[in-house]
Amino acid sequence: MIRAAALLLVLCAACGRAAPAEGPAAPIPDVVLVDDFDDGLPPNRLGGTYGPFIPNLEDRTMYCRVVPTAEERIGGEGFGMRVEYDVDSPRPAFGGFWMKVQNFDARPFLALRFHARGDPKGYPAQIGVEIKNAREGDNVTIDLAPEWRSYDIPLSQFDNVTDTSMLTEIVFVVSDRLAKKKVGAFYIDHVRFARPSADKYE
Repeated sequence: MIRAAALLLVLCAACGRAAPAEGPAAPIPDVVLVDDFDDGLPPNRLGGTYGPFIPNLEDRTMYCRVVPTAEERIGGEGFGMRVEYDVDSPRPAFGGFWMKVQNFDARPFLALRFHARGDPKGYPAQIGVEIKNAREGDNVTIDLAPEWRSYDIPLSQFDNVTDTSMLTEIVFVVSDRLAKKKVGAFYIDHVRFARPSADKYE
């Protein structure tokens, strides 16, 4: 009986003991890479898939496809992503390249950054860059050039996206309205989110 009482006392003391304190939160990195496409296959670095789109897969007057390529890339190895398109259609035409970002919390980050270039054989003068959450989306138009450029779009420019705590998707859009060259290609590489403290070209 005495032993039982002693055991009960020990158990009760253990029940009242405070839980171990949690360690410090992991620091937020200056840059989070969405994808550099260096493995040439989905998913991206956030675990999301990606692919091409057009508004109507049955419409044979337009198309879009994405192809990893080792010939056009940022860095000495891996791949860049080639986006091929045809928006030369009698109907309003658009398409592009979407990337799922898995409810990414972009609140600590200042900008969406990436590298892009047009294919010298033919490319759209401009493309749209869109971010989305489950309810909202907005896009910013950028100019393309035949050489690689680094783009830095402040998230504040996506005016209609009022909540960046759970972003679902990034989309690069080519349309017949923006593309003077209706058939062509452009390249995307090193898509990432960056904090204010990050070097612009990191």
